[in-house]
Amino acid sequence: MKSATNDLLSRQVLSTKAIRQIDQIAVSQYGMNSLVLMENAALGCVEWMEAHVSEKDRSPGDITILCGRGNNGGDGLAIARHLRVRGWNCHVWVAADPQKLSPDAQHNYNVLTCQDEHFATIPPADLVTVEQRLATSTVILDCLLGTGATGAPRAPFDRLIQSANASSANRIAIDVPTGVDSETGDVAGVAFAADTTLSFVARKPAMAMEEVRHRFGKVVILPIGIPAALIKRVLAETNG
Repeated sequence: MKSATNDLLSRQVLSTKAIRQIDQIAVSQYGMNSLVLMENAALGCVEWMEAHVSEKDRSPGDITILCGRGNNGGDGLAIARHLRVRGWNCHVWVAADPQKLSPDAQHNYNVLTCQDEHFATIPPADLVTVEQRLATSTVILDCLLGTGATGAPRAPFDRLIQSANASSANRIAIDVPTGVDSETGDVAGVAFAADTTLSFVARKPAMAMEEVRHRFGKVVILPIGIPAALIKRVLAETNG
């Protein structure tokens, strides 16, 4: 049976600003923790992948996860942890040293690397290794930049996106494909060519625009534990 929140997710379009407001209110007024919301997002992605990524792509194939230094990268690090627990063979590249990550991303980096002493992320400067992984991966996750990013992706993101796009892998973007403006669908420079976009809370405006929605591939909206009442409240204020 569909929950009230899931029904809202499937029907509503919210701007990046409105979704950011929902996140802030969830933490400041509803007593929710940003790390819990990130964990919920990661678990939703992993459960979708377990249900929809083919066995051919999962075993014995490799998955490469590209993580930025912000919370989109934090999502990727949490996803990597859960995938490894479930037996997936993950390679993770992180755009910056741990101390330069956002607080929530740094937390998930620490949990991931403490969980298995033999696991190490690919160093930020080792682009040759990550490009080799991208070339042979069966699944690639784009967790480089979230919905707040604008303009063309800078180096080395542009180079890695081009390498990912040249791969025959199943390409999955988390929240929004890097290089695609979630408000307008515009692309400045290069953009991650997503087969699927796993996004959160609600569809972003460009996902509902006929002329640009192909840039997101198949769009799946996943719940992260935000109460339906809060989504309705922000919708009413936005449309007020």
